[in-house]
Amino acid sequence: MKKLISVVLVLALSMSLLAGCTSDTKQPEGDGKYKVGVILYGNQDTLGGRIYSLLNDAAEALECEITFALGDYDTTAQLTAAENLIAAGVDGIICLPLAETASQRISQLCQKEKVYLGLLLRTMSDESIDTEVRANPYFVGNILGDDIGNAKELTRIMIQEYQCKNLCMYYAPEGTSMALRNDGMRQALTEFGGVQLSEATAPSDSNMAPVAGTMQNFVNTNASFQGIVSACASSGIGETIGATLQSMNVEGAKYGCFDTFDGMKEVFESGYLGVVCGGQAPACVYLFSMLYNAMDGHKMTETGEELLMTYMFIRSAEEAQNFLDYIDNPEVAIYTADELKNMTVRHNPDFTWEKLQKVMSEYTYENIMSKLG
Repeated sequence: MKKLISVVLVLALSMSLLAGCTSDTKQPEGDGKYKVGVILYGNQDTLGGRIYSLLNDAAEALECEITFALGDYDTTAQLTAAENLIAAGVDGIICLPLAETASQRISQLCQKEKVYLGLLLRTMSDESIDTEVRANPYFVGNILGDDIGNAKELTRIMIQEYQCKNLCMYYAPEGTSMALRNDGMRQALTEFGGVQLSEATAPSDSNMAPVAGTMQNFVNTNASFQGIVSACASSGIGETIGATLQSMNVEGAKYGCFDTFDGMKEVFESGYLGVVCGGQAPACVYLFSMLYNAMDGHKMTETGEELLMTYMFIRSAEEAQNFLDYIDNPEVAIYTADELKNMTVRHNPDFTWEKLQKVMSEYTYENIMSKLG
C-alpha cells in the first residue's frame, strides 16, 4: 500500500516514523556540489517556467550543477532523456513524468545506474508500478497535490459558487498521472448536483490545435451550456479556452481549471474565468531538498514517501495579479538562499523529514503574500 503523508498531519506522525524515517546525523562527505538532471515537459508556459526558475534558484544556493531535458512528451522520449542525463554524469534526477510507464522505466534505469530519483507533481495509480518504484532504494519520493480533493473543490466552486451546473468536462488523458483529477471532477458532479453535458480529453502532447475546436463544439452542441471544468491549463490550454469563449461571446459562461497560465488576469477581468487551482510549482523545491539530502548521504525516509501539497484556489483578477507578481514570477525568489540551505542536513544538521513537511504546510497564499507582498 502507498504511504501517503499529508502535510496537515505533520503533528500526528507516529513515533515509529520518527525513529525509522528521519534523516541521519552523520557528517556529509565530499563538497556537496552535485550534478542534478531535470526531465520537464517544457519551460515556456507559466508552470514550467516557474519550476525552471525555482530549481535553478535551489541549484545555485546549494552550488549544484543542473541540466534540463525539455520537450519530451512520451515514455520513450523521457526514458531517452534520463539515459542521456545519466551518461552526462548526474547524481540525481527530478522528473515530471507524463505517463506512469515513464516513472517505472526511469526508476528501473536509475536503480541500475545508482542514480537518485524524485517524481514531481505525479502519483502512481497502478499498484504494481507504485510498489516496484518505492522498493527502489534510490527513489527519494514524490510530491503532488491531492488531485481528487482539489478536483472536487474546483468543480464544487463552479457548481455552487458560480451556479454553473450544466458543465462540459475537459478531462486529463486516462493512463496518465493526472487522471485522478478526472475522478474528483466526476465525484463532484454527483455530490454537488452538476450535470455533464459533454466530455472530451485534453491533448497529452504540445499540439494545441484540437483545443479550440473542442471548445467550440462544447458551446455549439449544448443549448444549456454554462461552463467548462478543465483538468489542466498548461502548455497553452488555459489561454486557448479563454480566447475561444471570448471570441464566441458566450454570455454568462465561465470555466475553472487546474494550472495557472499567462493572461489569466485578463480572462478573470473578462468574466469568463471563475477559478484556477494552482500554485504547485514550489513542490519542486521540496523535492530538490529530498533529492539533495539523499545524494548527500541523508536520505530522509527509508522508502520513497508520497507527500500531498495543498494548492491555491484563485478567484479574482486581483488575486491573479498578486499570484503572477509574486508567487509565479520567475524573477521573484520564494525562498532565500539561506532558507534553501536550511532544508538540507549539510547546512542544518537538525533538519528532518517532519521539518520539511512543516515548511510545506506553511506555503499558503496568505503567508507568501505576507512575506513578499
